Amino acid sequence: TDAAPGNQLHMEIEAAGEQRLQAVRVTVDTSRYVKLLAP
Repeated sequence: TDAAPGNQLHMEIEAAGEQRLQAVRVTVDTSRYVKLLAP
């Protein structure tokens, strides 16, 4: 159908957003860990 390409793009955008959120969480966790090691 005509909606399929749009849905695919939407899912890709959501996946990219999820990856960015996970990357931010990892960065925040890493910075906290570093602060614990070297206050």
